[in-house]
Amino acid sequence: MQFPLQEPSSILLGLHQTGIFVKPFVILVGLIVLVALPVSAQDVQWKLVDTGVLTHSSHGKGIEMRIQPDPVPKGLFGSDNLDDLILALCNHYAPSVIPFVQQQADIEDPDFISVRLISGGAFGRYVLARYAISDGQCVDLR
Repeated sequence: MQFPLQEPSSILLGLHQTGIFVKPFVILVGLIVLVALPVSAQDVQWKLVDTGVLTHSSHGKGIEMRIQPDPVPKGLFGSDNLDDLILALCNHYAPSVIPFVQQQADIEDPDFISVRLISGGAFGRYVLARYAISDGQCVDLR
């Protein structure tokens, strides 16, 4: 036995004609979709967890920002655009972090600014990227 395929609009029209109200059905489906969306999408918050002075044997004395995503996106550390992401995070926080660290740590002219992107606690992963500072912004050294 085969069942004929019907257009979705004709199914809804049929439901309406049989006395079943369509509006509550559509509202229920809409609510289910709205509840499921945050679960399927990764809503990541990038938290500046620490700032300070970093002394590097080869690059001198600079400013370090530690940024931690919450939650850590899947595949973050293997991502092709990780460098662009870290540079964007650096430029987002640099205008407020640079003057703050300069004032607190008495470092007038830092040699660089770095971003340490961290995940997890003591046994987590991290990536450290270093940038030049120009007009309060991070500049890629490549």
